[in-house]
Amino acid sequence: MIDKDGNNLGVMSRDAAIEVAQADNLDLVLVGRQDVNPVCRIMDYSKRRYDQKRKKQQNKHAKTQLKEIKMRPVIDIGDYNIKLKKMTQFLEAGHRVKVLIRFRGRELMHQDLGEDLVERLLRDLADLIQVEQIPKLEGKQIIFVIVPKKK
Repeated sequence: MIDKDGNNLGVMSRDAAIEVAQADNLDLVLVGRQDVNPVCRIMDYSKRRYDQKRKKQQNKHAKTQLKEIKMRPVIDIGDYNIKLKKMTQFLEAGHRVKVLIRFRGRELMHQDLGEDLVERLLRDLADLIQVEQIPKLEGKQIIFVIVPKKK
């Protein structure tokens, strides 16, 4: 028998353990099941379940984030390689990546440059990614979302 502070109370009967737990308005929880002497603990079980649920939700949310990469259709090769490397790091970490290709001024007349850039990105990352949202032109930018491939 273990009390709420973690101190060992020793071996006692089930009825005595229940009385000790009720005296503190806590629950008697079976921690270790053994044939001879099962190990029980006095704790607030609903609080423990709540904490476990919160911890699980935090781990789930922290695991997948949406990262954003912005480019222009006339991006230079050095800048492109840096953005590509950063996207690869995000994908290997398990994050989703939202890619924005912005057109400024007369660049909007040359949408084929943006489409070529999208094709080049998808070709360079083909072994790492799965397209979650297909590339589409929204206003003055092409937007698409990629996620890492399932293992």
